[in-house]
Amino acid sequence: MSENIEDEAEGPVGITDHELVALVDMGPTDGGRRALDAIGILPMLDDEPSLRAGYATLLVRDLAGIEGELIVAQHFANAVAAIMGECTEVVRLVITKDSEPAVRTVFITAPEGAFLLDMTEFGVHAAQPLEPGQDILALIFDVVSGMASSEAIPLPFVVEVAKFTEAGTRKVALTADLTAWSMRAGGMPATGSPESVWGTARALLG
Repeated sequence: MSENIEDEAEGPVGITDHELVALVDMGPTDGGRRALDAIGILPMLDDEPSLRAGYATLLVRDLAGIEGELIVAQHFANAVAAIMGECTEVVRLVITKDSEPAVRTVFITAPEGAFLLDMTEFGVHAAQPLEPGQDILALIFDVVSGMASSEAIPLPFVVEVAKFTEAGTRKVALTADLTAWSMRAGGMPATGSPESVWGTARALLG
C-alpha cells in the first residue's frame, strides 16, 4: 500500500480523534505521540474505550483491515499513520478572536509526506495532503497574512503557533492587524510590519 498521502487522497478526508489515536497505537513512536500532543488528544492513547472506538470506525470505513491477529491501516489511513509515526516536524496554529478559537490547524511533516489537520471542537477533523518539502512556517505566514488582509476574521486577532520537537515545545503568540503585527519577545514588546514580526517569531520557534 502506498505511504504517499497524495496518492491516497486528492482533497480533505474526514478523520476522528479516536481514529487518529488508533492509528498511532498500531505502531507507537515518539513522533506519533508528539502529533497527538499537538492535536490535544495524547491522553486518549492510554484509554482503552477510545482505542476500541477508533479501531472499530477504521474497520467500518475500510480504512483498516485485519491481517492475522493484527488490525492494520490501509488506503488514506495508512499514509496518515506513516506520516505521524515518522514525523520530523509538528506545528500547531490557533487563531482566536475575542478568546474564541476561529482556526485550529496542525501541520505534520515526515519523509513520507505531509498533511494538515483542520480541527473542530467535535473531534471530527479534515485531513488534507500537503506538498512534500513545504516550508510550514512560511505557509502559516501566508495563511495568517491572507486572513488579515482580507479581514476574513475581524481584526485584530490573536495568533498562537507552537512547534513540537524532540527537545520540547516552543510557542509564540502575536496580534495581527491590517498593517502592523505585535508580539512580546524576550519580555519586550515588538511591533512592526507583518514580515518583521513574523521573522522574530520564526527565530523564537527555531
